[in-house]
Amino acid sequence: MQYYIIYNGQQVGPMEKENLVNYGLSPTSKVWAEGMPNWVEAHTVADLHSLLYPNSESSASEYEQSSQCAKMPNEITFGDAIKICFNKYADFNGRARRSEFWWFYLFTFIVGLIPYLGYVASIALLIPSLAVGARRLHDTGRSGWWQLLALIPCIGAIILIIWWCEDSKGDNEHGPSPKYPGV
Repeated sequence: MQYYIIYNGQQVGPMEKENLVNYGLSPTSKVWAEGMPNWVEAHTVADLHSLLYPNSESSASEYEQSSQCAKMPNEITFGDAIKICFNKYADFNGRARRSEFWWFYLFTFIVGLIPYLGYVASIALLIPSLAVGARRLHDTGRSGWWQLLALIPCIGAIILIIWWCEDSKGDNEHGPSPKYPGV
């Protein structure tokens, strides 16, 4: 059976199931194969359990009982957002979900409050903040260049905040929807 996986916000495949590990296969990775009605988390596909849980026969049920499974499908946590944004430090391509953008924005705000370190950190976080802002605008079907509106006092920031708050749209010229893969 040939599988597809969502890797760095992009659909990759088709490939044999053994190759999924090269694309960071985890229990929460989104996968799809012919015959599946929708994209699903890898831990729900029995055929992938041998790759996900190589040393245990009962690891799948252990995962389902763990606190990680309490997370809603596709939900991005505070830690996930920080990790994603640092992994895509200067990546202005692709799309970012609202949760990814706002969690990282909160992180940069909190770091900015730290005396002395906040100034240096704010400068270091400028590029990933611009990158996630561009990816967020891509998710709404706009160019990342619209961030230049921030240079217009008051009005520019208000317009950007409204756009950053908009929900994901389906697939667009910037890639597949990170919120609704396969839609």
